[in-house]
Amino acid sequence: MQKQKLLATFVHISDLHIGSIDPDTGDANISPGVQFGLDNFPVFDGLLGHRGLALQHLAKFVDDLRDRDEKFHILVSGDVSRFGDWQELALAQRFLERQIDLDPASGDTVGLCAAGRLLTIPGNHDHWAGNAGPVGATPSSYYSRFIEELPHMTCFPLGSHGRTLRLIEIDSDADVLPNSIQRIYARGNFSSQLKKLDTQLEPRPEREVRTLLIHHSRTWPGFELGMAGKAKQDLDAFIQRQDVSVILCGHTHLSSARRHYSGVHECWEFGAGTTTQLDTVPFKWRLKLRDPGRIKPNPNSLFVHRIFDVDGRLEWMATSYIRSRQGFNPLSPPRQFALH
Repeated sequence: MQKQKLLATFVHISDLHIGSIDPDTGDANISPGVQFGLDNFPVFDGLLGHRGLALQHLAKFVDDLRDRDEKFHILVSGDVSRFGDWQELALAQRFLERQIDLDPASGDTVGLCAAGRLLTIPGNHDHWAGNAGPVGATPSSYYSRFIEELPHMTCFPLGSHGRTLRLIEIDSDADVLPNSIQRIYARGNFSSQLKKLDTQLEPRPEREVRTLLIHHSRTWPGFELGMAGKAKQDLDAFIQRQDVSVILCGHTHLSSARRHYSGVHECWEFGAGTTTQLDTVPFKWRLKLRDPGRIKPNPNSLFVHRIFDVDGRLEWMATSYIRSRQGFNPLSPPRQFALH
């Protein structure tokens, strides 16, 4: 009978899109201008902001893990804010590290209380710098709230036999210009980040597992939300050269688990989806130019990743969770595979 020992747990969330709080609902406050866009044009759906109930369900999910005394870290693969406004980023930081108040009148506090067990990277929305749209964005306030500089690397011990997980954190918007086509179509561009990492990384030691935390998805097939061609080529070469086993991403708002091949090198990519963005059509939408039947917001989702020692070998288990009225529940049997 196989002996399985848990070595590490990571809660992977993404695309929270936290905005200023509407005290009547706890959801993100929607301005009249954004509301007009939502009523008429699907391109505005990325400005919905968070849903208060989703923040509560996420906090409960994390609290339940904590109550089971499972040691875990929280990984956030970008878009913690709706517009990249400094107040939104401050609010997102408080929610992730401590608690925020969804109803100032009655004191409905909620948060993940994950200070010291939290790793975040920025997404494209976090670079908007407070504008209700991507064009003309000035430098983001993200780095003043969360991390001084990317790329960055964090190592986690995996048991007591000298094995480690090296988490490589990348800003996949690092080379995107404020008024470029890449910014408008939310495409990633980050070759400079990979070049820096190549100067910092030695060949992978035998007992090290390498994982990439990035906002954009390498396997996304479309032009919009995709990656610049050179960045994609450079990423494939980096994955092979640095022997990356797992990619953790967000951005597309779809929960996904895909095998990816960079040449002959195999790795797994897991997209967390959007964990707390508003996922139902609010009653206040007037839907002047839109067909209500064609509006299908993506359900909130997240992943929990666990690394096990199974008879001396390392195995990765990824479980997808989808939010319902009762909270986050497993979507399907987990994916489990051996790590090289």
